[in-house]
Amino acid sequence: MVAGSIPNETMTMPIAIYDALLAGNSELANILVFIMTAVSLSLLYIINRLEKRITKGPG
Repeated sequence: MVAGSIPNETMTMPIAIYDALLAGNSELANILVFIMTAVSLSLLYIINRLEKRITKGPG
C-alpha cells in the first residue's frame, strides 16, 4: 500500500491532508502541509550536508 488509511490505525500524511480538506478544515490541512514541507526540506538539507562530508573525505 503506497498511500492508504486503515480507520483508527494508520493514515499517511497525504490522506490526512485530503481528509482535512474534505471536512472543510483548511487550517489543519495547511498545518499538515507546512509540517510535511519542513520535514522534507530538513531531510534534503541533512542529506546534502552528509553527502558533501562523505565525498570530501578525510583531511
